[in-house]
Formats: sequence, structure tokens, C-alpha cells
Amino acid sequence: MKHKFITVAILLALSVSAIAQRKAALLVPDGVNGIGDTRDDVIITTNLILDGTITGNQNGALRISPSIGYVDIGTATRAIDTYAYFNTDRVYFLFNKYIKTDGIQANSGNILSITSDLHLDGTIMGNQNGALRISSSTGYVDIGSQNTTYASINTDRTYFRFNKPIYTTGITPSSGSLLNINGNLNLSGTITGNQSGALRVSSNTGYVDIGSQNANYASINTDRPYFLFNKPIYTTGITPSSGNLSINGNLNLAGTITGNQGGALRISSGTGYVDIGSQNTDYSVINTDRPYFLFNKPVYLTRLGTSTAVSLELVTNKSTRMVIDQSGNVGIGITIPLKKFHVAGQSYFSDRVGIGTSNPSKELHVQGDSYFSGKIGIGKTNPEYPLDINGIIRATEIVINNQGADFVLEAEYKLRPLEEVESFIKENKHLPDMPSATQMEKEGIGLSEINKLLLQKIEELTLYLIEQQKTIEELKKVLENNK
Repeated sequence: MKHKFITVAILLALSVSAIAQRKAALLVPDGVNGIGDTRDDVIITTNLILDGTITGNQNGALRISPSIGYVDIGTATRAIDTYAYFNTDRVYFLFNKYIKTDGIQANSGNILSITSDLHLDGTIMGNQNGALRISSSTGYVDIGSQNTTYASINTDRTYFRFNKPIYTTGITPSSGSLLNINGNLNLSGTITGNQSGALRVSSNTGYVDIGSQNANYASINTDRPYFLFNKPIYTTGITPSSGNLSINGNLNLAGTITGNQGGALRISSGTGYVDIGSQNTDYSVINTDRPYFLFNKPVYLTRLGTSTAVSLELVTNKSTRMVIDQSGNVGIGITIPLKKFHVAGQSYFSDRVGIGTSNPSKELHVQGDSYFSGKIGIGKTNPEYPLDINGIIRATEIVINNQGADFVLEAEYKLRPLEEVESFIKENKHLPDMPSATQMEKEGIGLSEINKLLLQKIEELTLYLIEQQKTIEELKKVLENNK
């Protein structure tokens, strides 16, 4: 193949400041226009400027020969083409600057060794079945287009190793070949597989096939027991074929899961299963074959209820604490509430409570019938009575059932003389049969009891007034008689 070298290469080769002295030397002064044929060595001590032609004597080449070897520069003719060449008896050529050329063609069997950069504006034509062989003591790499179908990069080593990412518009491995990548693979095009349309990623422990193996779906298959992903999986939808989907990590979905268990997704383990999905047009369900669901975090709901005529139970520590039956009765501490609100046990309310109403206007607002079988404390944490209130009760009417104090009006009732009542008041500072102020502050007194005592005193007072009126009438008669 023809080689074109710029004149600078010849001038660099000929600009030798001193050549070992040869016998019968010829000294050429400045300004000589040409050098004729001579068989003797020529020593040039200054620049050689040529406007004509150098005719070599070594098979048409110019030999530059110092004491350590030679370089032949010239042209030669072969049966197939004509070319120019550089020959030397040294091990290799050493260039201290870049070589710029339109093309390089190596002779068969020769090695091109480059210890610096090689910049090409043209074409490299190889001699290894159309490929360029880059060879070292440990093996070789052939690079080239060896047929009309594809270009190839071959090596006699076990594998290729790239220390940077490979960018390509497509990879089509030949049949039976392996693609081993020790790094990143960035693709902007298509991978065409050879394992039934899939790309097989194989190791000594198993394989993974990735690809579209039929017209219905793409698949990721492996001969291992399961897939292990160390990061979340993001997908717009999952439609598992008949079988199990095992996930050991987070599953983040922005799309839809289509289940195959009656329209639900079954999450199964060795101890049971949970079905999640919309199995009909009325509602969605979460079903399990376990006795109950256990949530380790709070559950926030906008609505909670039952779809059939069954009670809704709230359970803690495996025991029923609250029940709303199919009629709407609420039971706390009891599984069969008898009224709208049925509490079995002590109760405590620190704020307004509405029963039968969603907007209580007072601390206790009951709309409808209620039943309490235990003690209720309002403002008290430990009620001692069926209704124990620490505060003021305001009502338009309170009905109390008691015996009254009509026994005072019985004939056998002994009314104390006023002198005795006066003496008791002076000594005890309160009325007879009435608790003292100190006792009422300390122990309290029942509303029914105090009403009965007050009524007793009113009736006693009435008897005293009747007796007093009788005395007044008798005195009137005496006065009239004395007139």
C-alpha cells in the first residue's frame, strides 16, 4: 500500500549534526545545487536543502548509517503494488513526535509497536483475516470487519475487561457466547438475546433470562429458588402468572396489582395467607385464614362498619372491650348491650360526652335511652357511686324517688317542745335530726336524704305554727271576754 510521509520526516532523518567519520569522506559546502553518483560515504555538517531528487543506492533507497545501525528510506516495487518504505536493522523505529498519515498497512507477519499516541485521519487495514491484531506477550486482540455481516473484536484471552462504561446502540451476542461485564453497561438501543428471545446473564451458580419470549409478555426467569432485590421495585402494574410472588423488601407501586385469587392478591407464607383486593362491585376485602389481624401501628379510617347483620367488636389483648351490635347499641365492657349506651364497669369523662348526639351542648348530653350498670365519674377518676360528679349539675328538673316525711303528721309522732329545740340549737349549733355543716362538707349528703330532712323540718314547723295559732286564738277570746 502507498505511504505518504511529509517532508519533515526526511529532513529530521537527514538533519544529523555529526555522523561517525568514514573513510574517503566528501565535504559538501553550502550552496551546492546537487550531488552526483558516488560510492563513498557523504558527511554533511550543515543543512541539506534539495530542489531536486535523491537517488538511492540500496535497491533504490537512501541509507542513513551511523555506527550503531542504519535506516533505508526509499521506494520498492512488488508484483501486486508499488510502495515506499522505511527499513532498519534495529529492533523498532522510535519517533519522538506524532506520525500523521492517511493510512497504515502492515505487511503479513509484521508487528506495529507504538509507544506513544497514534492519531489517524484515514483507515487501518489489517492482515489477520481483515482485522488489526494488537499483540503482546500474554495474548492478542483482533479488531476489524471480518465479513459482510458484522465487525468483531476477538481475543485469545478468557474474557474482555473494560475499566470504563461501554456505550452502544445495540448488543447482539452470537449463539453460545457469553457477555461478561465487570462494570456498568449503558445502553441507548436494543439487546437482542439468543435464549428463546431472551438475554441470559449466567454465572457459576445459575442464570437469569431477561427478554420478551412470546407475544403476550416479557419475562425474567432464573433457575434459582427466588429473586432477591436489594432495592425497592417500581412498576406500573404486576400481573403474576400462576405461582407465587415472594418479596423480601419494599414494593412501591404507582399502578395496579391484578390478582389471581378471586380478583385478590394473595400474600402467602408458611403460616397462612392474606387476600387483598376488590372481589365484587360492592366493596374491597382483606381476608385471612388466621384468627385475627394484628397491626403494630395505629390504623386510621374514615369509616368503619360491617356489611352484614353482625356486631362490630373492638378487641385488645384478645378480649372484647367494645361492641356495636347490628341495632346500633353500644356496649362497653359487655358483649350484648341492652340500650343505646350500655357500660359495664366504672366510667370517667373529662370533657363533654354526647350519647345519641354528635354535638353535645353540656358535659353529658344524652339523646335517647341509656343504661349504665357500673359507676360513672364526671370530673372524678375513681367514682364511688353510680354517678359521681365533681362539679355543678344544672337541670331544669330533677325527679327524686324517696319516702318523704309524712310520718311527722302521724298522731303518734312526738313533736319536740320548742324549749328543747332551743336548748339543742344552743348546744349543737344546728337543728335536731340534721347533719352538721362539718359533717356534710366531709361526708356529703344524699339529695334524697336532705330533701326528706328538710321536708321533716318544714312539717314540724307547720305543726308548731298550728299550735301557735291555736294559742293566739285562745288569747283573742280571753281579751274579748275581758273588755
